[in-house]
Amino acid sequence: MTHKDDFIDIEEKIQKKIIKDRQEQYGDYQENFALLAELFSIVLFDKIKSALTAENVGHVMMALKLYRCTKRYKADSYDDLAIYCKMTKQIRQGKK
Repeated sequence: MTHKDDFIDIEEKIQKKIIKDRQEQYGDYQENFALLAELFSIVLFDKIKSALTAENVGHVMMALKLYRCTKRYKADSYDDLAIYCKMTKQIRQGKK
């Protein structure tokens, strides 16, 4: 019989695998979020009053994925939303 904890464990393993794969492809997400914060701050200079943070980038990425979830169903969007949420939480907590 399958238990709820089994599904949570499987989902956690899937998220870790996706994060590892993405880091191999794109580099460290915390560094990338910090760089994106700088880029977004430059691009949006006339629109915002202060520089964005890596945590702000995480919020923007979550918003993007949440928006995509309201459109055509794609499981990947939900997985990405959960992963961006986890990454942003780790940034907020100062963890890697």
